[in-house]
Amino acid sequence: MRVAAIDIGTNTILLLVAEIDGEGRMTVLAEEQETPRLGRSVDATGRLDPAVGPAVTSILDRYRRIAASHGADRVIACATSALRDATNRGDFIDKVKLSTGIGIEVITGEEESELTYTGAAGALAPADGDPVVLDVGGGSTEFCFRRPGRLNGGRALERYSLDIGSVRIAERYFRTSPPDRAQVASARRWIVEEIGAVVNPGFSAYTLVAVAGTATTLAGLLLGLDRYDREAIEGFRLSGEKLSSVGARLLASTPREILAMSPLAAGREDILAAGVLILSTVSEHFRFPSIRVSTRGLRYGIAVREWERGR
Repeated sequence: MRVAAIDIGTNTILLLVAEIDGEGRMTVLAEEQETPRLGRSVDATGRLDPAVGPAVTSILDRYRRIAASHGADRVIACATSALRDATNRGDFIDKVKLSTGIGIEVITGEEESELTYTGAAGALAPADGDPVVLDVGGGSTEFCFRRPGRLNGGRALERYSLDIGSVRIAERYFRTSPPDRAQVASARRWIVEEIGAVVNPGFSAYTLVAVAGTATTLAGLLLGLDRYDREAIEGFRLSGEKLSSVGARLLASTPREILAMSPLAAGREDILAAGVLILSTVSEHFRFPSIRVSTRGLRYGIAVREWERGR
């Protein structure tokens, strides 16, 4: 089966085209990423900005053509925080369907959390330990992990979706560039308050696996990459101390300075510091000694779900 999975996020829209064989083994045929920031101002207004619609439609139409060129049997598009929050999402979804033929499924935060876990966990070896998969998005942040003692009965996965994300933090708290200490402190307090909802089962026995653009961009920056390299980024590790250090550097930098650090920051240079603030606060709060970065995430989980349905 060949599946095209599209992740329509608050800041980024990603495409995965993959072939999955009868045993569930996945071969990546194509990956694409664009940053139209669909969720711009949604936190403040509760509505999608009509001005961003044509750019998003153009991206999705291009993704449809790429999927067709690879012979995809199915094209599945799932939308997350921005469309969950937007009161005018229905009009947007109808226009996309009319223009591109692509139907958009708006998934819940809990569904997003579990699908992201499915996508990321598939790349981990037993030696990596039990993962806590952390997805720092533009509008929300998801946690998913297996709770000890619940593997053989009941709901095996603990799923959380919190309304903290890099775009939401930057728009709500960072009123200067770079943000001052008071703005950062206020943002950090809100992050701590939100992640307090996550019940800690003893995270010292887990590996924190961070997915999505904040984590992969940070890894590329620290690796000195001038272009996205999935193989180089996959499995990259950094200590909690290093994460805090680079986070402080980003918070003290302007978007122009962040973009000069790495071309991979393009499209998120004004929100990267906010995303890393979420990562570092989670790491410190739950005392994870290090973070493992994964390039896999929601779009991989969507592909696996479609393969399972197809069986």
